[in-house]
Amino acid sequence: MSDFEPETQSDLGGAPPVDPPQIELETPPPGWPKVVGIISLAWGALGLTCGLIARIGGIGIGRWGIGQALKAEGLPVDDTQIPPMLDFTPVVIGGALGGAVVSSLLIAAGVMCMGRKSVARPLHLSYAFVTILFLVIAFVLGMQSQAEMQQWITDHPDAWMVENGQTGGQQSNMILGIIMTAIFCIWPLFCIFWFGALGKKPEIGKPDYI
Repeated sequence: MSDFEPETQSDLGGAPPVDPPQIELETPPPGWPKVVGIISLAWGALGLTCGLIARIGGIGIGRWGIGQALKAEGLPVDDTQIPPMLDFTPVVIGGALGGAVVSSLLIAAGVMCMGRKSVARPLHLSYAFVTILFLVIAFVLGMQSQAEMQQWITDHPDAWMVENGQTGGQQSNMILGIIMTAIFCIWPLFCIFWFGALGKKPEIGKPDYI
């Protein structure tokens, strides 16, 4: 051994050097449950707002506006002046309440997903299939409503809305309905793909303390 070579512990008769213990770091849980949960929560809140406030409130505001216009013209406010699209029919009320229930289901699914609960997966799938069914029914009923509106225009040519050109835009309304149906299908289809086809489970990989 040269004078410049340091002596090791084994050279001095001691035990060989021991490597320091390796600390294994846990794999962090996936971040997608919080992202999907937040989107579901926001989407459900939007659906709840559109279903109750926009639909029911829109009809109420529309009836009130026509009533004010008729009173200003000195015309009677009766059923011959109110188009069928502004009637609070059982279908309209049932659709709004059903949409509110489905949106509430999505909100619950979003909260559960953010908390990495296993129940989030069946909740999202239930929401997705029920929503697609509702959208198909709503689209069919919307087409029937357009036909009823056109028939009402033909049967009531003297109505204030018809004479003042307030019933136009039927084709635009149909196109808008198709676009809105396609938009509201995006998230349900994603949920079917993500939780169904890919079988994603938000509880996998979560820490023990969650």
